[in-house]
Amino acid sequence: MDKKTGSVLALAALLIGCAPQRAPTGLLPSSAQAAIQRMADTTLASGWRVDCLTDDIKATRECFASTFGTASYGGDANIPFRIVFRSITPDGPLVGPILEPGLQNWPGTDNPPTVRIDSNDPIENMQDPALFREMDAGVLAKAEYWVWPTGPERMSVKLAGFHDAYQLLLAKVGNGQSF
Repeated sequence: MDKKTGSVLALAALLIGCAPQRAPTGLLPSSAQAAIQRMADTTLASGWRVDCLTDDIKATRECFASTFGTASYGGDANIPFRIVFRSITPDGPLVGPILEPGLQNWPGTDNPPTVRIDSNDPIENMQDPALFREMDAGVLAKAEYWVWPTGPERMSVKLAGFHDAYQLLLAKVGNGQSF
């Protein structure tokens, strides 16, 4: 890969999650152009991305609404914050919603993530319907998640646009649930 193509790919990676962008033509392989265009097509004006994907290797399917948060104590501003419906098989039912804050990868179940919406009580059950109701009415989510081997990390996420993204996600999974 030459420097120009590498620079374009780096720029494209930075644009992921931003306002929809058109992929530059002629500079990237067609598969990269298609991936960038799909991200642009599935990203709402609020910055939330809503999409459904099938994993050909694991033979699973997931639909999600995602955005990015910011580390609470400085550092990375691109920490994922996702609401996911997931199947065990490509044709199986989607199970969810499940909130996945940050890059939680702590082994076992001893250290679940915790989310607090505005000044409400913290919630550890990432499938609790109250969590999604609070997110719908809330302004700011603060989350603590656990990263192996360093321990807990914290992030914050602005919830502007969550309502529309969540309703679109529910429509995509065919779930009649609402707040």
